[in-house]
Amino acid sequence: RVLATFASAHAQSDWVWTPGLSWNPDSRTLAAVVHGASVTGEAPEESPVFDLWSFPMDGTIDGSVGTRLAGDVGMWALPSWSPDGRLLAYGVARKTAASASRGYDLWIMDLEQGVSRRLLSGVTWGGLPPERVVWSPQGQRNELVVSYQGDLYLATLAGDSPRALTGDGQSSNAQWRYQACSGHFSAFASRCADLLTPGV
Repeated sequence: RVLATFASAHAQSDWVWTPGLSWNPDSRTLAAVVHGASVTGEAPEESPVFDLWSFPMDGTIDGSVGTRLAGDVGMWALPSWSPDGRLLAYGVARKTAASASRGYDLWIMDLEQGVSRRLLSGVTWGGLPPERVVWSPQGQRNELVVSYQGDLYLATLAGDSPRALTGDGQSSNAQWRYQACSGHFSAFASRCADLLTPGV
């Protein structure tokens, strides 16, 4: 069934924008980036507006009814639910009118409290590129792995400066993997090297 209808985004390049999607772990809610209508008169395909929405999928509400969680976040907001489904990480473009090529700050939304806060600021750190944030799977809701310029960083919900896990600029596609020898989870990158994260 159709959850939302919106104009495609004209990239003016050789790539195509597709909406960032993230299922809540309970499979009852879908978070998605939706291309919004322009407020300054551009054609629908040229609109710089990209909003973050949630769509209930539990059957209690018509799936075509969604809720706008945050407005004008940028095309690469790429939402990501925490393991317990209570928090939602997403990017916000530092310059939303040019969100295709500008850096992003990382925000955390508490769905139960209905509040959002900026976790990592692009002003002090450099800003997120269009890559997904990966939560620690242990359910502690306190750590995330983020990617910046080919390296992985460990961030905490306390808002401390992110800690570098790699430094060679060649890591991507971060995942978490259980290490039976230590009984802990470790971050894992597509370069096939385990990135041990003590205390995780």
